[in-house]
Amino acid sequence: PSSAGPSTPRKLSSHALGTFAGDEIDATASGMGGAAAMEPSQDKLDAPWGPPGYGDYTSADVDAAGPDAGESDRRIHAHYGLISAQIAQAKQREHYLRLHAAHSPDRQPQLEAPAELSGLGAEAAGAGWEVFVGLDPALFAAPDQDGPACSVLMPPGVSGGSLAAPAPPLVVSEIPAVPLTMERPAPRNLPDFMEHPGEPWVTATPDKFHPRGHPMTPPEGSLTSLQQHFAFFDINKDGVITLGECITGFRFLLRRLLSEPLNTLAAVPVALAVQLPLSWLAGDSWLPDPRLLVHVRNAHKVVHGSNSKAWDRSGHFTPARFEAVLSKYDRDGKGGLTLWEVISFLRGQANLGDVFGMMASAGEWLMTWALLRDSKGVLRREDMRGMYDGTAFYRLAERNGYKHYGMLAARKPAVMKGYA
Repeated sequence: PSSAGPSTPRKLSSHALGTFAGDEIDATASGMGGAAAMEPSQDKLDAPWGPPGYGDYTSADVDAAGPDAGESDRRIHAHYGLISAQIAQAKQREHYLRLHAAHSPDRQPQLEAPAELSGLGAEAAGAGWEVFVGLDPALFAAPDQDGPACSVLMPPGVSGGSLAAPAPPLVVSEIPAVPLTMERPAPRNLPDFMEHPGEPWVTATPDKFHPRGHPMTPPEGSLTSLQQHFAFFDINKDGVITLGECITGFRFLLRRLLSEPLNTLAAVPVALAVQLPLSWLAGDSWLPDPRLLVHVRNAHKVVHGSNSKAWDRSGHFTPARFEAVLSKYDRDGKGGLTLWEVISFLRGQANLGDVFGMMASAGEWLMTWALLRDSKGVLRREDMRGMYDGTAFYRLAERNGYKHYGMLAARKPAVMKGYA
């Protein structure tokens, strides 16, 4: 049977299955005794908001069928209520899109009530359009429908309810009374593109266009995405970044901005500025390491404030927070950030009084923009995501002429042994 559920995949319980269209309605009705007299109205069959053939059944109709109707009437009633809830959600979505037209380029066609019901009161309309403006109270589960776990207080679709109703209405995240919520809209419909967008991922760095992350992601249980970011600078892949390796890594990257030997000369102070604080923060002791070694396994110790929040304090990557950066600061939906948008992002994410975090974030993101921007000065989505797991660094090194340290020559062998 075809599903009557919403656009996002959801599991329906046994009470929500069945289409009851065409011959199925006749076959079901023929075995229902008094329920055989219930026929769907032509207005409902011709309605534009649902598939033809669903039954125009109300709770009164089911009650009138008598006790002999049995489970068949209950299933018809559940199916009718499911469609009713879908239409209520669609009307609510259309109302929301009409209020937020500026942020809704993919507007859905508006649902209209039948002409004969337009302008009529509830009494004149009877059981017509009014049933589609909310959930029917009769849809609340009876205690015996889904076993002892069912609750008479739970609406359909909630844990313990009798059937899986459509997804709840859209969350209102923008209100004109607070203009900042309109200027920085939250990401929408992420579950339509990927699974668990709000949960932290350990190894992969997914987004809505790459729901499983990069194809060359190390196996689970190897390195977190933050450790993969660090591992680019671990040239020999032994788990420890020396000052010489850090200089070499920046030399591979700065070649985009400076030719030889200027990029090597510039890599020395840049590597020192990075290695000095990280060797202490990512060390195994409270005392500074005179060799300035950075241990990749301690990468989580360097997470600071005033950043994108895509990494948590354990080095996990949360896709929804990464998507929020683009949703809030990519003004025209081009799929990346210009220099001014990066600055706006830094200002918007700054925490009050967090001087160190603001300086660190400014240095990281301004250098990321300078190294990974395209010919139009835009830091693209894929390069931003590649910065988190280090893949963008390998691509840039190969592009700069260091093919021995590119994706296939350096990243792939490291992934095969569980260290990228």
